[in-house]
Amino acid sequence: MKTNGSRILTALAFLVLPPARTVETAAKEPSARRILTTAFLGLLITSTALARDLGTFGAVYDIVEKDALKELEEKAKSVDFSKAVDRNALVKKAKNFTPEDVKELRAIGPARKDRTFLVDMTYTLERDLKDDKGNVVYPAGYTFNPLTYVSYPRTLVILNGKRPEDVRWFEESSYAKDAQVTLLLTDGSYSELSRSLKRPVFYASAKLIEVFMIQAVPSVVRQSGVHMEVTEVRIPPRQTRLGNNPASKGN
Repeated sequence: MKTNGSRILTALAFLVLPPARTVETAAKEPSARRILTTAFLGLLITSTALARDLGTFGAVYDIVEKDALKELEEKAKSVDFSKAVDRNALVKKAKNFTPEDVKELRAIGPARKDRTFLVDMTYTLERDLKDDKGNVVYPAGYTFNPLTYVSYPRTLVILNGKRPEDVRWFEESSYAKDAQVTLLLTDGSYSELSRSLKRPVFYASAKLIEVFMIQAVPSVVRQSGVHMEVTEVRIPPRQTRLGNNPASKGN
């Protein structure tokens, strides 16, 4: 009740008082307006002190509407979430998740020979790059190499998770225990492989495969100066019989 008077006076002040001006302009205002302004300001300052509780007029009724928060709590208690949400189905769906573009990567075959090549990461702007005022900062056609300014400390290992020889090669390599290695799949189950290898496993994307010009797997991608170096690794056939193993001859 005590704040009603000050609120009304504040509203009136906004209607009557002119917009804020510089000191020089305000000094030129007619004296009548300056007097009116001063009066309102004084009234605003003393309104709270002068306000009085005038009591209650008319009938007063209790609020009959339910508290919205309590109503939500009651509704939540009445829901059996074990039936409303199938946790097993959600877990199964997450485990079997496969990005749409991974289907395009299944055609990538195994490396037939060891091969290393460099990928130029130079990028050309397709349109003008402007600042917030519309000024062109970098024009269309401008080229730059991000690796000139930043470094990429991680190593990417890309393989087919459905090929046992690819997975076995990774487990036996130094990459398996390297925390700076990110393992990417072109096929297979990321959840099963993550569990068996005890490390995070992700899917490669079609865009990444395109940028790094991946044509065979396993492939290892790492920075080399201002380029990205891609190494395709040929996995030799596993010798199953002792007599065919060259390392066993002469023993």
